[in-house]
Amino acid sequence: MFVSDSALDYFTGHLDILWKVPLAVGLLAVYYAVIGVSISSLTDRRIVAGAAVIGLLLVTSITAGVLVGDSEINGGSAGALVNVLAMPLYLRDVIFLGHIDLKSPLSGVEHGGLDALLVYIAVLLAGAGVLLRRYRWVER
Repeated sequence: MFVSDSALDYFTGHLDILWKVPLAVGLLAVYYAVIGVSISSLTDRRIVAGAAVIGLLLVTSITAGVLVGDSEINGGSAGALVNVLAMPLYLRDVIFLGHIDLKSPLSGVEHGGLDALLVYIAVLLAGAGVLLRRYRWVER
């Protein structure tokens, strides 16, 4: 069936997932915003900042891909934690599934969800530290 009988039926039928969507979106938005703004705060040129953000995401993704290898053959690897681009996606899996997705490069790693959370927090703290150091005395 493509259409529910009423909005109330749809709402009550999806209560288990309604809180997960804003949480996952918030994790993703805060993460990428902190990375982008902290890197951008280090230069006056927008093109340099954009290239640095894209470069960071590409280099860490490629590095993680090399470290993990073919995860379907070898299983997951902790090397996937290097991937800055995919970090909030691992946490999204934990929010929605309760564990890391079986097709994820981080699957099979013991305490992979906790490790992903710790790396996520470390990246946020590093970005906040850069922003605090950069803009601490601007208003004074």
